[in-house]
Parts: sequence; C-alpha cells; structure tokens
Amino acid sequence: MCTCTDHHLDIDIYMSELVHILKAASNARVPSIPRSALKHYWSVELDELKEQSKNSYDMWIYYGRPRSGDIYISMQQSKLRYEQAIRQAVKSFENRFTD
Repeated sequence: MCTCTDHHLDIDIYMSELVHILKAASNARVPSIPRSALKHYWSVELDELKEQSKNSYDMWIYYGRPRSGDIYISMQQSKLRYEQAIRQAVKSFENRFTD
C-alpha cells in the first residue's frame, strides 16, 4: 500500500541480497553431481551412438526432413541403433544385480 519509491527500492535491494545469500549458501553446501552420474549404465559407446544419431538427425533437418530416401533411412537407423543400445545397456546393468 506504500507509495514511497524509496521503500520499494529498499525492499528490492533487500530481496536481491537475500536471494544472492541463499544461492551462495546452496553452492557452498549442497553437493552437485553430473547428470551422467545418475545413469550408471552409460558408456563411451552410448556417447558415440548418441553423437551419430544427432548428426544424422541434423543432416535430415538440413535436407528438409525428407520422408524417404537415404538420408531418412540413415536417420532412422541411427536412432534405432542408439535406442536399442540404451535398452541393452539398461538390461545388462539391471541383470548384474539379479544374477
């Protein structure tokens, strides 16, 4: 309800400082881990297949997203190989513990 701009400015500064302090405390005390740490099954082979799949997809986009032809087939095959490799890696990882 206050119309004094000085009060609004003081509140904004106070809030900014509070957010800054909370972020600094979080960075200092809350451990962070890379995304790959949560995917224990991930491997270099999967990285390479992901890169190949992305490159094929980018090529497919570059050529106007054709619905047939060599570029389309290459994109589909790369995607399929990548997805199958992920499924296989997950199964292998899970089977390690069930055997």
